[in-house]
Amino acid sequence: MSRKKTKILIVGAGKGGSLLIKIFHKSDLVKILGVVDKNPAAPGIKLAKKLRIPTSTDFKKFIKKKELEEIINVTGNEKVQKEDLSEAFRSEVPEVFKVYLEDLLKEVDLK
Repeated sequence: MSRKKTKILIVGAGKGGSLLIKIFHKSDLVKILGVVDKNPAAPGIKLAKKLRIPTSTDFKKFIKKKELEEIINVTGNEKVQKEDLSEAFRSEVPEVFKVYLEDLLKEVDLK
């Protein structure tokens, strides 16, 4: 029996965000609803566009999506996490990793 895909938003499209896009894009466990970075030329934004994943410079566009379950902040900026995202969303950001990391690693043969 297959699990329901967790619908996520990736905030931060530098090296970390790009890596997550590559992993999650192929995942049967996660669906990327969008990728956000204040820099529209960030490598992850370019990759997301190539993969036809919605992108934005403002995460609030995605917060309104009812199907959004988790936000992963890979900006490295605590202000984004503590002030911006925590006020806008109800969930602890890294929860998706706690729940699915082992399965994801198996899925991409990194284990």
